[in-house]
Amino acid sequence: MSVIKTIDLVGVSTQSWREAAQAALQEAAKTLRGIDSCAERRLAVTT
Repeated sequence: MSVIKTIDLVGVSTQSWREAAQAALQEAAKTLRGIDSCAERRLAVTT
C-alpha cells in the first residue's frame, strides 16, 4: 500500500514567487525527510 502526505508551505520573497517557493521548500527540508516533489497549488500575491 502506498501512502502520500501533503503539506502546505508558505514562502515570502520580495523578488519572485519562485524565490518564495524555493525558500519555503528549503526551510521545510530542514525537518522533513524524503521530499520527492513540489507543486504550486495556489498563488496569492500581495503588495
